[in-house]
Amino acid sequence: MRPIPALFVVLLLAVPRGAAAQTSEDIQAAVQLAQEGSSDSARARIQTILASVPTNVPVYAEALYAAGAVAATTEEAQRYYRRVALEFSYSPWADDALLRLAQIRYVSHDALGTVRAVERLLADYPASPLAATGAYWAARASIDLNDDEAACRFVNIGLGRATDVETANQLRYFSGRCDGGARAGNQAAAPAPAPAPPAVTGPSYRVQVVAVSSQDAAEDVSSQLRNLGYPVEVIQQDGLYKVRAGNYADRESADDAVRTIRSRLGGQPFVVVIE
Repeated sequence: MRPIPALFVVLLLAVPRGAAAQTSEDIQAAVQLAQEGSSDSARARIQTILASVPTNVPVYAEALYAAGAVAATTEEAQRYYRRVALEFSYSPWADDALLRLAQIRYVSHDALGTVRAVERLLADYPASPLAATGAYWAARASIDLNDDEAACRFVNIGLGRATDVETANQLRYFSGRCDGGARAGNQAAAPAPAPAPPAVTGPSYRVQVVAVSSQDAAEDVSSQLRNLGYPVEVIQQDGLYKVRAGNYADRESADDAVRTIRSRLGGQPFVVVIE
């Protein structure tokens, strides 16, 4: 069984960006444990919830989704998300589950599986606020499959449904393939690096991306942030490795970085003030 890549754990623990949001305090507490590095405790708490509630109440589908978010392996995560998508297709968690399946398949190098999951998301939930994000992942997967025609189709779908600037910009990055300006291979699959912020004196703002108990996981996230062009620091505090990006003179710039990092890596980044 394959463990979930450390970087992708950040994405799985992200607050859903669709219609659903965690409503159960017990489930919120379990996910918080996982975010703080206590994944075993989080999984145990979720299993207790699943064993104690009927399958016909809304919180059961919510708990299944959370079980996928705190899963130890890609196989386990996919199993829970498939259950949400198949058995609870009318729940507010179904479109989120399909998006997560697509993302897991992408990081597992299953480009065709990514496309199929997104196609179902678009067909079954055309009004989902996650449609544009799904189209972005399907476009990336199509490029990996050397299928520019499909990639352009997903780009156009995504641009037609994008409701935020960051997602639209990510999709437009691929539009060169549709205009005859494609670069060879998979070079277009990665978003353009973010510009490094200028040096700041006095109080500044940084973005905390993740706090994990594993130094290896912290290094994985740090490497991805550097690849996106962000300066990175890792603070060891309270038994956790806190990965922070950027160095901004004002809150507005830091908030912009939060949105960009969330859209590219997932997770729940937030602004911290450095005096």
